[in-house]
Amino acid sequence: MRQLICLFPIITILSGCASIDLASVEPDKLKADVTLVQSPQETQLDLHLARGLFNQPVRLGEETAVAQFTDGHQETLVAARESGRYGLRSDPITLQSLTLSSVGTISFPDMTPLRLGGKAAIADQRLYKDDLISLTLPVNSAADERYLVATARCGGQQYIGEQRLDIDSDQVTIRAGQMMDLVNNAAQADLNGIIPVELAIEERYQPNWAAPFEATKLARRDATQFTVDTSGFRFQAKVQIQVSNQLFLGFQNQSWPVKYCF
Repeated sequence: MRQLICLFPIITILSGCASIDLASVEPDKLKADVTLVQSPQETQLDLHLARGLFNQPVRLGEETAVAQFTDGHQETLVAARESGRYGLRSDPITLQSLTLSSVGTISFPDMTPLRLGGKAAIADQRLYKDDLISLTLPVNSAADERYLVATARCGGQQYIGEQRLDIDSDQVTIRAGQMMDLVNNAAQADLNGIIPVELAIEERYQPNWAAPFEATKLARRDATQFTVDTSGFRFQAKVQIQVSNQLFLGFQNQSWPVKYCF
């Protein structure tokens, strides 16, 4: 017990270390986590630099991080508020590579553009628990994984629920109430009210990069927004999501305490 008590302040001190310049980091201790999400509206690229077991933030210092686009132009990543994080937001132009000076260059996979059919029918609408959402998906995708991602806002908080889908299916069909169960399970609460929701399909890629680069998420996505009126929606049952004519994905809805959203 004495040893455990002594370790806690050490861990606290190390995890709160001040940032360090990239030029001062040992190559085998550097971590460069990359997140790239491309939609029909924009390209988002984020780079998180850290050192060692306790993820000490790493500043670029005199070094640079530069993104190369397929149309030939380049953009330099800019520092975020959080130390060690850099990124860019741009028009929906495909990214080709990212170069971290003195470290190396990674190439991004050829990510197939993703556009959902049928989303105009529900965009900006108010849906109820029995309303059926049906979206058509592209076929012959080169992605490694496909996910349905539902993001709901309740008060000042955001809750994200997701479900893995069959990469070969060409349609996803789900009732609004079943979609809210994914969100409720993520929130560990039964969200009650008129809930703003973004429903997205993400196709994710898993590149094989050399250290220190690692893909946190590389995805093409398309989404639509609407609201769901969950007032009076209470049940506990096993439900199924139809993702193709042959395949059903089931999950067990939980009973959570009510959280009212205003």
